[in-house]
Amino acid sequence: MKRNLFLYFLLVFVFLLIGVSTLTGEFIAIAVIFLVLGITSLITQPEAPNLNFERRFSPTRIRQDVPLAIELQVTNTGEKRIDQLSVTDYLPRGIEVLDGNTRLLTTLEPEESATLRYTIQARRGQYSDFTTAISSFQAVDAYQWSGRREDTTPLLVYPQTENLSPVNFRPPQTHGFAGSIASRQGGSGVDFFTIREYQSGDPQRQINWKASARLQDNRLYTNVFEQEQVANVGIILDARQRINLRMNGESLFEHSVNAAAALGERFIADGHRVSLLIYGSGKRRVFPGYGRMQQRRILDAVSSVTPVINFALNNFDSLPVQFFPPKSQIVLISPILDDDIPYIRKMRMRGYGVMVVSPNPVKLAAGEDNDSNAFRLAIAERAFMIQQLRQIGAQVIDWDVKDTLESTLQRAAFSLQGHQRTGRGF
Repeated sequence: MKRNLFLYFLLVFVFLLIGVSTLTGEFIAIAVIFLVLGITSLITQPEAPNLNFERRFSPTRIRQDVPLAIELQVTNTGEKRIDQLSVTDYLPRGIEVLDGNTRLLTTLEPEESATLRYTIQARRGQYSDFTTAISSFQAVDAYQWSGRREDTTPLLVYPQTENLSPVNFRPPQTHGFAGSIASRQGGSGVDFFTIREYQSGDPQRQINWKASARLQDNRLYTNVFEQEQVANVGIILDARQRINLRMNGESLFEHSVNAAAALGERFIADGHRVSLLIYGSGKRRVFPGYGRMQQRRILDAVSSVTPVINFALNNFDSLPVQFFPPKSQIVLISPILDDDIPYIRKMRMRGYGVMVVSPNPVKLAAGEDNDSNAFRLAIAERAFMIQQLRQIGAQVIDWDVKDTLESTLQRAAFSLQGHQRTGRGF
């Protein structure tokens, strides 16, 4: 019951009392009018309406900040007319309405439908708790029926990813399938590997005429190219709360998530067998696999992850490296702390190749203030830590998140090629 019904009967009492005390018929007539309104409200108070709801949006997986149109159709499946129906959609936190209205006020005849339409965009995450509030009013607005409906239709919002070029790394082992990794073996490929004596059946276009003339032994020699194969690649996303730096509304962890998604897409596009481990908030795993379904599994996993405090996983001492096949290429995405180095050394000792993609927390925290002594000291400490990682054989990508991951990887690849030409480690 709303306050209006109480007000009706209060006015009846007031006007009736005034009319009787003053013997004025007009006040008694007004009291009768309000009495009729009150009795009518009691007789015609609304029942719970019979409604059918259908929420429509497609696709159910979208990229972050990409607009998505949502429709909520409400149908009166009862036998009575609904004079005033209010439908309000309450959206989960992280979703922003771009266009349209999330509230609808309408009248519905039996079997009639009304549709609520609006357009949203959302931050990365999984959303499955849409709440719809329904209210039905009387024409005289004395009674109101209210209810709520929970909608668990899942909506997954993938992180925004860059289109990366093939990533330059040297895994400890490759497999006998054509791919993008130089296998240090002769075969089909595009990069020169060595020369050998010409054999019957070799393509004539691969004959090395200069080498054949220079050796002067009346034999022909043919070029051998380096065979390119695929590898086992394991991505580790560091989701520990202790490394989740936030500055001016920007989260370092979000950059890590974007990097994990982009690298996963790149490795799968190159034909590698890719797996994922999210470590910190738990130990969520995506087992090794190929193709578009594997890409979807990885994106599903990184879309809903959030860093939380888990004291049991505060360090890498519980990192299940054995989850990855032997001699895999591990890509660790983490800002890296000093006490993480011994565990990375253990990965190398087990025979894994390790690439560390490390979002730089020092530069994110410093912002524009990069001339202070504290900044120089923090940069020096981080450079020493990176040098320790490189000494144990890890390839380290020091990523300033103000720059794109693609340009950072390209610079690292160019530097790696230079070190290989000069015979130095990376």
